[in-house]
Amino acid sequence: MYGPTRPLEVPEPQGCEVAESDLIVRATDEVSCGSPHAVLEFVESLALRVVQKFVTETEKQWACAYPFGSCGLSASVADSDLDMYGEYFHNSLSSPSLPLSFC
Repeated sequence: MYGPTRPLEVPEPQGCEVAESDLIVRATDEVSCGSPHAVLEFVESLALRVVQKFVTETEKQWACAYPFGSCGLSASVADSDLDMYGEYFHNSLSSPSLPLSFC
């Protein structure tokens, strides 16, 4: 995993994270290039759990996964490559501030 300027420090995986990673791999293997919805829903649910752990205001708790790759959606799913970008909103009606990205 890499951030904008330097490698991110990633802690050792916990047991539940290994199990969730295995679920992502299995879900990705089952998804055809034309229908990535099951994988996206699973990734979004994991991301939302992380958000809910650190953000207390419910109106700020959201997550969305967007698959894309150098050759579009098919390459992204075929290569098991899901990139996620998040934006922090002060409230649900404001424009984004502090854009975050992680892959």
